[in-house]
Amino acid sequence: MLRARTRVSLASLATLAALLAMAALAQATLADEPGPTPLPEAVSGPSVDTLLALASGLSMECITFTGVVGEEYSCHRQVVTNVYYSVSFPAVDPLVLQAFVSGPLPWPEDHDQFFFDFADPFCDFASTADVVAFIPLARDAGADGLTFDDRACRLASDYNAPRADMAMQQLTAWAKVDPATLPTPLPTALPTAPPPLATPTPTPSA
Repeated sequence: MLRARTRVSLASLATLAALLAMAALAQATLADEPGPTPLPEAVSGPSVDTLLALASGLSMECITFTGVVGEEYSCHRQVVTNVYYSVSFPAVDPLVLQAFVSGPLPWPEDHDQFFFDFADPFCDFASTADVVAFIPLARDAGADGLTFDDRACRLASDYNAPRADMAMQQLTAWAKVDPATLPTPLPTALPTAPPPLATPTPTPSA
């Protein structure tokens, strides 16, 4: 379910200013920012190994720092000149994750794929198409942003463009339950055609 967000957090704006003002992601700035906390109903989420494997597959450099929820990983990569993909999540039981794309426009074509790759492990497998659609819709919503909920996750994303040639989009993913614990749909039985009729045997002629 999609919902419009009605406010932009001060943390979002402060992070935007920090990311756009520097050529590299400042880990100290992220550590000082008040970050998102897990949902009260969160049970489990994707494993640290799953998220680190995603980061490794995207050639992101990961370090650890002490954040609001304790020890956290922060991974980043400069994709093109001054355009950064970054993600942070707890080093133990990652029930919440933040991902950012920031830098001068236009961004590389795979920026939505980056957001999807890190949001998808939190969400119900049946929501794949909805999550794919949510990311650009949240960007279109601008600073107000959008939220999305399914059985396994909550997503929130907003987009800030202080200049025509500079922007940042952030996405926060919260776990509710581990998607792997959700029931999978039963395979749909395809209708079967009736068996062919027996071919009549010709009667020999006299």
